[in-house]
Amino acid sequence: MALFAFPRLLRVGTQTDSRGAAVGAGTAAAVARAIFRGAGAAAGSGIAAATGNARKITSGVAQGVGLSSGIARSIKTSIGAASGAGAATATTPSSQILWTGVFSDEWIVPEGITSICAAAISRGGDGGAADATRGGGGGAGGNLVYSNDVAVTPGDVIAVAISAGPALKGSVQVINLTTETQILFAYGGNDGAPGAGGTVRPASDMTSLAPTQSVLVGGAGGAPSTSDVRRGGGGGGAAGWSANGAPGGGAISGNPSGGSGGGGGGGGACRDTSSGGGGAGGGGTGQPVQGSSGGVGGNGTNPTPGGGGSGGGAGSAPSSKQHGGNGGGYGGGGGGAGAGGTPGTGAPGFIRIMWGGVGRTYPFTSQDG
Repeated sequence: MALFAFPRLLRVGTQTDSRGAAVGAGTAAAVARAIFRGAGAAAGSGIAAATGNARKITSGVAQGVGLSSGIARSIKTSIGAASGAGAATATTPSSQILWTGVFSDEWIVPEGITSICAAAISRGGDGGAADATRGGGGGAGGNLVYSNDVAVTPGDVIAVAISAGPALKGSVQVINLTTETQILFAYGGNDGAPGAGGTVRPASDMTSLAPTQSVLVGGAGGAPSTSDVRRGGGGGGAAGWSANGAPGGGAISGNPSGGSGGGGGGGGACRDTSSGGGGAGGGGTGQPVQGSSGGVGGNGTNPTPGGGGSGGGAGSAPSSKQHGGNGGGYGGGGGGAGAGGTPGTGAPGFIRIMWGGVGRTYPFTSQDG
């Protein structure tokens, strides 16, 4: 699997590209180009090929064509585009492009475009596994970041990525390689662990890397049981467009919360003290319009998941007693596992860039984005 690293964090020293070859020290832009141009984007990686102005440069994937075959985990969509390849032309008054899943791509700023807006949600954290004495904690919800009216020049190369991990798993980055300007950066939601829910990173950890962005942090994963029957915590909800994410429920104490600011609700924890069990997944946050917030999940013998906010997906309940439920898209955290169960999976994130039109800035509250 390709290694996705983030150049502003890796200014010096030797890095490796996705084939294991040394990239070496150098400027942030040089390191970024080496990383974003790495191999490893074959169909098995689930990377989408480029369309139109978005230029896929990763080795092994065709350029200037429609979506590559065998895409399972990454989808890139150009909306409101002219006929043909499906990407917006330079004369399109307004348009946008969306990437989801796990990917590394480059987008070339079209002619006539001097300002863009960008938004992203990072991947939700996975639920934790149970060990011999403790249940698994819920994964934290993904973080939401956006930046409006970013100055660009036609022909600028904008690199976008969501990391597959293990380093910086689920983190998102948008960087102008031409000007060496970081537009967006958000860490992925932290995974749960035996005996602990996924923790939340402070917003300052992300604004320090992309100072002009707005940051909303995902909800913490719920804590599992640590000294009795193994019970999993609930997954945290993804951050909302105008409020931080909702926490997942705890197996011993702590209730999940409903989403706010259009974010996903927290998933419920297992409270079954006789046989234990897994926690439910947290709700995701949709895009691009801020809508109603996701409903709260419920703790209990059979925990219920958090609802999706702004049209995002609800988390899922455990598929069987000891398993954790999966997070809802985008960015919901997975539920923790009970004894012998499989932890829930955090939901993928997205990156969205838009340009043109009147009044098109994040977050949208009532208009079509």
